[in-house]
Amino acid sequence: YDNATSYDVLNGMMWTGVCIKINDLRRHHLNLPPVANGANMVERLKVPHIYLFSEHLAPRPDDWGPHIEVAGFMSWKDRKQAEQERRDEEDGKEEAHHLTELQQELLEFFRSCNGPIIYIGF
Repeated sequence: YDNATSYDVLNGMMWTGVCIKINDLRRHHLNLPPVANGANMVERLKVPHIYLFSEHLAPRPDDWGPHIEVAGFMSWKDRKQAEQERRDEEDGKEEAHHLTELQQELLEFFRSCNGPIIYIGF
């Protein structure tokens, strides 16, 4: 119950921040009527979506439906790095997975926490 309530509260706060822009877009550009309360519309309609965080940081909540996926973090690779990785794969080299210094510091910080970690991202 507490977890579901926290979703409703956060969705309400986010809707309050974006409802004017969304309804302006709907009215003036899409010729659609405004939405009175879109805070829980995504969940109510079971719109498929993906969260970009690692389940190593926070496990996927059990009460999320099958329309919600966790894909891990995404990063932008520059062209040179992407081409080198492609060549390495073609040459059969094993991909090395090394954490950056910042990722290592973040991981150490999380491990040092005594309680649960709360992550809010935009």
